Amino acid sequence: MAAIPAIELEQAARYGLSVNKNNGFYKPGLEFDVEKKLRVQGSYQRFQEANGGLRPNLTHVARDCNVSPYYVKKIEDEIRNH
Repeated sequence: MAAIPAIELEQAARYGLSVNKNNGFYKPGLEFDVEKKLRVQGSYQRFQEANGGLRPNLTHVARDCNVSPYYVKKIEDEIRNH
């Protein structure tokens, strides 16, 4: 995974953003928008299909979407409960 250039990190910090280990930007304490949520759901379902319908590796989904595995788990729980 490529590192984020220092200038981008500097600019992100000016807006109060943090960077997760998958190089995704986020603002602590705020939820992602619906677009990000739908992207994670779609990625989760693609990885699940590729895994023969079994639970996908959450770390792989997280890397694909530049979010944390904890956020993927949250979306997974929503998918299972709806």
